[in-house]
Amino acid sequence: MAATTITRFALVGALALGAAGTTGCESGGSSSLFDMGTNMASQLMGDWNLSQFQGGDVASLMPEGMSIPSLNIGEGGDVSGSTGLNRFTSGLDFGEIAKGNFDLGNIATTKMGDSSEAMGFERAFLQQLEQVTGFNVGEDTLTLLEQGKEVLSFVRG
Repeated sequence: MAATTITRFALVGALALGAAGTTGCESGGSSSLFDMGTNMASQLMGDWNLSQFQGGDVASLMPEGMSIPSLNIGEGGDVSGSTGLNRFTSGLDFGEIAKGNFDLGNIATTKMGDSSEAMGFERAFLQQLEQVTGFNVGEDTLTLLEQGKEVLSFVRG
């Protein structure tokens, strides 16, 4: 009987601690929030190729001679890719991913030049990446949102 009582108290205590752990806090979050971010991040990880830019088919919008912009999301939240002209790097916070936020940190790029049309497209692409606030991810698609509006769509590369 004593073992049953101890087991019940242990179970009730574990449930209470588990429930408290899922609520999180503003100062640091909880491991459950981190786990949700990590799970979502695992869906985001990999290579993505831009397919839609502000509602238009990217192939029809790209200046001649540019390659399709791409994005790679790594295991630690490292982000790298191509603008079609230059390479870029940045990072994602998995805690923010768990909240549904997609906020690239500062974006660093290489500085190779090309035609003014190509550089204009690159500039527009980078500005749009900087303005992204949310995302939807499927098995083979990643849609980046600006205040709920779809602005960039990628397919798995």
